[in-house]
Amino acid sequence: MNSDHQSEDTGVAQTTDSVLTGRAVIIVVTAGLLTGAFASATYYSASLRSLSHAFVIWILLAAVLARGRKPVAACVRVTLALVAAVWTFYLGRAVIYQVLYSAGDDNISLFKLLVWTCLALIAGTVLGLGLRFVGEHGWKGVTATGGAIGLVWGDILRRTGFDLLHDPVLVVLAAVVCALLLAIGTQSPTQFAWTGLVGVLLIAPGYLLASMPDLLEQLLITGGLSGIL
Repeated sequence: MNSDHQSEDTGVAQTTDSVLTGRAVIIVVTAGLLTGAFASATYYSASLRSLSHAFVIWILLAAVLARGRKPVAACVRVTLALVAAVWTFYLGRAVIYQVLYSAGDDNISLFKLLVWTCLALIAGTVLGLGLRFVGEHGWKGVTATGGAIGLVWGDILRRTGFDLLHDPVLVVLAAVVCALLLAIGTQSPTQFAWTGLVGVLLIAPGYLLASMPDLLEQLLITGGLSGIL
């Protein structure tokens, strides 16, 4: 009797986790809108513009949204947030341009918007599947959180050209994001240490993975790959 009841409870939990409720959609999309708005707001700042190009805040967002979810739920959540962020970034950038330079014209490239929407769909699936293990005990949790940290620093190294002093604001943001990833992704000093080590080891793969979106964008738009890696 108890086993049947437990089985029913488990089934309910799985069903609830696999369905994206209306409230969850609002939260996920809002998170994407806010991060996209932040990126578009920093785009026209000389000192903060690098923040609009880095993937750091979206890696953290993906980890938070995917953490502890089942595969489909994790992928849907991260994908919705990233697509919302992409559209908000490009639309917000155009609006801010009109406010700052009313005589100018910053046309939105529909093709580029479509390309980055497709990239958001791909990234949402990949990050959702990988980062849903963040916070788990054992090597799955260590690898997922360490992978996110490696991806963060891989992206930072690519953006700064391996000169971290070139953009201290971006480096500080990366450090804060990694601290938050360790906070939500580790449950013991031992797991903390192993996660940090794995994060360092995965910086090189993270660098390559962080290069892929821009590489694909340039390949599709210009047909060349120069200046990406």
